[in-house]
Amino acid sequence: MLYTKYLNGIVSLKGIQRIETFPAPYKVMRELVLNAVAHRNYRNPNPVQIKVFSDEIYIFSIGGFPIDWDIDKLLGLHESKSLNPKHRTDIF
Repeated sequence: MLYTKYLNGIVSLKGIQRIETFPAPYKVMRELVLNAVAHRNYRNPNPVQIKVFSDEIYIFSIGGFPIDWDIDKLLGLHESKSLNPKHRTDIF
């Protein structure tokens, strides 16, 4: 939807083929949106927000470290615990 409704591409022609060049590659935008959804705090009801401006794109997701975490704990060995209540760990 971002590419069809909100982002304007520069249109050029190569022979009879229409080529649209967007400000951010599709794979980059896909990764940013997937990370925002995957790493959000699902205990908070606020959705992922995407704001598109002529010169910037903001992707905002409520997330952050668990209360008792700091950067040292993040970088050290630790177990992984999903904040998404619908995440299934039995499929891996």
